[in-house]
Amino acid sequence: MNNQDNNTDLFHSELVRFLTESQEMRIAAKSSLKHSLWAGAGAFAGAMMLGPVGGLVGGVAGSVAGFLQSDPYDGAVLAIIKIQGQQRQVR
Repeated sequence: MNNQDNNTDLFHSELVRFLTESQEMRIAAKSSLKHSLWAGAGAFAGAMMLGPVGGLVGGVAGSVAGFLQSDPYDGAVLAIIKIQGQQRQVR
């Protein structure tokens, strides 16, 4: 393995560690999944009933429903920005 492969493996393992250990990331992932399921279900239902236009309308309606049903959470970018200085360093 060359140095670039070692760096890639290191960054990948650090990313996986961050995603599994960060409570904020867990909340963001769980809430994002719920929100996307609402949007996808709405798009699917709309497309089944009215075709492509129904998919568009259903997707928007599902997204609004997901927004209304979701818990407040910060996305991944804000979770990463909130990390304190030393924790930002790759181990």
